[in-house]
This record gives sequence, C-alpha cells and structure tokens, in this order.
Amino acid sequence: MAFSVRVYFDDFGNLHKDRLIGQVRRLADEFGLPGIVGKRNQTNQRIHSKGYLRIVWRTREQARRYQDAVAEFWGDRVSTKRFRVRNK
Repeated sequence: MAFSVRVYFDDFGNLHKDRLIGQVRRLADEFGLPGIVGKRNQTNQRIHSKGYLRIVWRTREQARRYQDAVAEFWGDRVSTKRFRVRNK
C-alpha cells in the first residue's frame, strides 16, 4: 500500500506561482529516492491544470514527514492532504 500526499496551493502572497510550486516540489528531493520517484510526471503544467501537486510515498511515515516539512516551510501558503493508494 502507498500513500499519496496532495499539496494544494492556497495563497501565493508576494511569491511567483511557479517559483513556489517548484520549491514545494523540490522539497521531495530532500527525502531521497522515494521523493524523486514519487513526484514523477508532476510538471508545472499538470499542477496548474489539476490544481494540486500529488506525490506518492511508499510508507505512511514518509508521507507524514513530507507533510510536516511542507507545513514547516509554507504552512500559511499551502495545505496538504494524505490519501491511501490501494494496489489493484
């Protein structure tokens, strides 16, 4: 079972939209290979069209750590939500 974290961009403030999206997306790189693989195919264009960034983590603990890191850096500008991904 995997865990998907969706990051919704609530308020950009004085930051450029693409810059904030890039920073939140690159934060996943700090978690090593699971973060790099988990953000696969999440381009700025896709994020703009869907309205959120979706990163899939292998464990609940990895997903929680990522959510905590996002909240620490951008808590007032973004919100996160965790979903369980069921394998077929």
